[in-house]
Amino acid sequence: MTGAVERLRKVLGEESKRRFANTAVMGGLDAFLRHFSEEARLSPEHRFSRVLRSLPAGGYGVLHPVQRQRVVEELLRAVEEQPPPDRPPVQTNRTDNPGRATKRPPPPAASRSRLVGTLDSPLSVFSGVSRTYQAKLNRLGVETVRDLLFLFPFRYHDYSQVRPIAGLRPGEEQTLLGTVWSAGEGVIGRRKGTEAIIGDDSGTLRVVWWGQTYIARRLRPGQKVALSGKVTVFRSRLQMENPEIEPLDDESIHTRRLVPVYPGTEGLPQRLVRRLAREAVDAFAEAVEEPLPASLRGKLGLPAIGEALVQIHFPDSPAAAAKAHSGPLASTVPRP
Repeated sequence: MTGAVERLRKVLGEESKRRFANTAVMGGLDAFLRHFSEEARLSPEHRFSRVLRSLPAGGYGVLHPVQRQRVVEELLRAVEEQPPPDRPPVQTNRTDNPGRATKRPPPPAASRSRLVGTLDSPLSVFSGVSRTYQAKLNRLGVETVRDLLFLFPFRYHDYSQVRPIAGLRPGEEQTLLGTVWSAGEGVIGRRKGTEAIIGDDSGTLRVVWWGQTYIARRLRPGQKVALSGKVTVFRSRLQMENPEIEPLDDESIHTRRLVPVYPGTEGLPQRLVRRLAREAVDAFAEAVEEPLPASLRGKLGLPAIGEALVQIHFPDSPAAAAKAHSGPLASTVPRP
């Protein structure tokens, strides 16, 4: 396999010399990369395989030269950090059937929060809340568990209403699901920030976060993300500026169809607020005192306050959210 790896390095080096014109090999780089992957018998988890999977339907050839450069750099790093094995690894699992891939058992489901405290307990009952984050939550009027339960979302991202990149329209708030092609921090124009290229099957999009250089360190090529924000036009091309971003590489509350968006302050991550809200709802929603008698709620068809809190923070559907907003908490819930 050493010879194949050397050929790959030479081809990618030649592609770099030709300024990523997709002319290093006859017929383009896509067929060569597929052949190398098959010859090397790379596993789906190998970094090289992940980079290839992140390419759009048209492959390397449809990318802009800047995007091609990032792909070539990633492929070279993949081979340098983890060269393909000279021979298939020895099977060590006694239950393996030779010639068949062994399925990994699914990871254990996350256990439901088991917080110890009351509605009036301080935020210290939650894990992972530093003093800095506590201070930022305090600025929003959140000092206790009860305060957190009543910090309601002011809107939701509806990930069922996504648009392909080719269907985005300038001037509108929109949501898209895509793959990170490249991401880096630097000076954009005269301002520091993060710049990324996000792609899907329909095309690619430039995304800029002004002043938020830390975002570059959270993104990696091949990562699936959801972006929500306003689409603008720069030099006759569409782009997004400062959109909210959600990684989509795990099964969590962040991949629900409706994702809550909370009031915030600088440096307070939405993911943290959502996680705390989820734990608070699971552990304490049922402990909140009912403001209306059961007979009146039954007559009006209103949910109990515990269920209303669940559906306000993490609604099952837009209809469930609307019903919760019109229920016993109607006077305190901000309209999305």
